[in-house]
Amino acid sequence: MSNERTSVQRVKTVVGVSIYILVALAVGSQGALQALSDYHAESAVKSGSVREAQLASFWRPGNPDAYSSRAELAARNEDLKKAESSLLSAISLRENDVALWLELGGVRERAGDTDGAIAAFETARRLAPFHSRPVRRLGLLHLRNSEKQKAFELLNLAANREPVFYPEVLELARTASEGDAGKLDEFIQPESSETRMRAALYLIDNGLMTRSIKAFILSDELATGRKNDLVRILRENRNYELAREVWLSTRDTRTNASEGLVFDGGFEQTSSSDESGFGWRFDLNQSDVTITLDREIVHSGSRSLKMRFSGSPEPGRRLLLQFVNVRGETEYVVSVFVRSPEMISAGPPQMVARDPDSGKVLGMSDPLLATEGNWKEVRFKFKSGSTPIVEISLSRARCPENPCPIFGDLNLDDISVSEIDTASKE
Repeated sequence: MSNERTSVQRVKTVVGVSIYILVALAVGSQGALQALSDYHAESAVKSGSVREAQLASFWRPGNPDAYSSRAELAARNEDLKKAESSLLSAISLRENDVALWLELGGVRERAGDTDGAIAAFETARRLAPFHSRPVRRLGLLHLRNSEKQKAFELLNLAANREPVFYPEVLELARTASEGDAGKLDEFIQPESSETRMRAALYLIDNGLMTRSIKAFILSDELATGRKNDLVRILRENRNYELAREVWLSTRDTRTNASEGLVFDGGFEQTSSSDESGFGWRFDLNQSDVTITLDREIVHSGSRSLKMRFSGSPEPGRRLLLQFVNVRGETEYVVSVFVRSPEMISAGPPQMVARDPDSGKVLGMSDPLLATEGNWKEVRFKFKSGSTPIVEISLSRARCPENPCPIFGDLNLDDISVSEIDTASKE
């Protein structure tokens, strides 16, 4: 079997050489020698054959690719001195070849010749001042020598020119910063919106954040659509506090709607359902419930929320919802003003506080029944868990029968959440 493979390989070699010879005859004797040399140089790299590399130099001693192939084979065999010598021979024949200088720098770096490697990479950088690869190689070399400041200046320069390198820079910066957010901020220096966004997504996915990247995602430089994407990603990564900050940066901060833990508890600034959940999210897919903003019946301000029940909407389904940032393991009180001239059902609506991660009910109000057309304050307490956010929602209580119809109007206004200690001092 071994003899058969050898025979097949020889046939392939003969066929390949024959093709090159035919090409060479067409272009003349010098072209013939160059073609044969190129063939053997390429074959040497593919096959790892030293003999092929020697033949490349034999046919054309002045072919830099012949020396380059010999250098690659020597480097594979850890003969770094021979690899360096062959590369220097190749460079003497083609001194402006950036790739050869990069190869030389890599060989010298492997051999422990840091100064020689830097000199080779710097030459490559001088020959190609706008290319990112020589700069990147220099940055990596300085980082291996623990010259972090210089390293990240170069690595950021390379990545800002060619963003495909930025994931590598972020990973290296994370490791080099050793958990120090200040150092991480110093090491990461994105210049464009694209690289800043790459940095933001990386930091969020790894549970990290820096001051400069946070300033970017809160700024007007980032479009609202991209911010909404970040809000979703931050929520998925359970960074609720920053998610709400980013969401608030898309709102009109000139109003007082963001004051307090609940956003727009009086429905003064709400105009539509907010899918992020940091504003009021309405369930508009229930045909048996109509949700509107009421400008005539209000407890305070100019609007309240009106819900008209006229059928059998699903019990337990959140018809109104907002995520509220809280402190962990802390007691709170929820207050809501309700008004209902009539409410007929075995499963009336009620306000509920839940842990959004586990779905655990932390507290709930009494059923919201008819108030004879008067405004009534309803309060209930809950204690937050370890999750720094709670879901405040309105849903129907469970019914003993199914279907379970409900009929009546319910107005809500001035919803608030306060810490128990704060509320007791008022």
